[in-house]
Amino acid sequence: TATATAKEGYEFVNWTVEGKAVSTEATYEFTVDKNVELTANFKETEKPVEKFTVTAKVNDSKMGTVKLDPDKAEYAKGEKVTATATAKEGYEFVNWTVEGKAVSTETTYEFLVDKNVELTANFKKTEKPVEKVTITVKANDSKMGTVKLDPAKESYENGEIVTAIATAKEGYKFVNWTVAGKVVSDKAEYKFKVDRAAELQANFVKVSEDPKPENPKDEDKAVQTGDNGVSPIIPLAGLMLAAGAAVVALRKKED
Repeated sequence: TATATAKEGYEFVNWTVEGKAVSTEATYEFTVDKNVELTANFKETEKPVEKFTVTAKVNDSKMGTVKLDPDKAEYAKGEKVTATATAKEGYEFVNWTVEGKAVSTETTYEFLVDKNVELTANFKKTEKPVEKVTITVKANDSKMGTVKLDPAKESYENGEIVTAIATAKEGYKFVNWTVAGKVVSDKAEYKFKVDRAAELQANFVKVSEDPKPENPKDEDKAVQTGDNGVSPIIPLAGLMLAAGAAVVALRKKED
């Protein structure tokens, strides 16, 4: 009886004599009838292939899509997988996360499978660049008064609220603010919402003078109505019609 015993991590294959298999049993019983040299053959025990699941999802399906390559129900341990994220219009890819932890910031993420994993592709809305414009102020004559902006900055964001402040010097008085020759306010403190680049001019006169109000005849739009509140843009033509109606009403009252 010949007995073969495998060591840990190995298993018995067969008994051979001169390269020919004579038994696949670890315990081989036979009758001697000649000189013989038995060889017990062993091999490394094959470990069962480990299988894992890999899934991919998005934080919001309206923002983008994901795919796995190869796309299978299960993956062998050590298998290479590529996850690809594609953002939809108006959105951009942020990162891949697993259980809330970032694992990659690349839209194409390649990795080796070593456990069950659920990938999340995170997208966000694409941020539009903030539009910046310049607003400047000046006086028609610096000896008559001073001007400033609050807040005073080199540039302003579209939609930002700004106040232009005019201060008359002794012997002079403030008349109005104009933009490109058009009256936009008769308030010394003119608050407005930025919607374009502009150069505001504060107009002053001597106290003894009776200035003629500016009355532009074109139908261009003024920046604001002229009160201290933030007002919508109103066509100058509309302001002129309103002024004309007031004059007619006054004449009728005098008659």
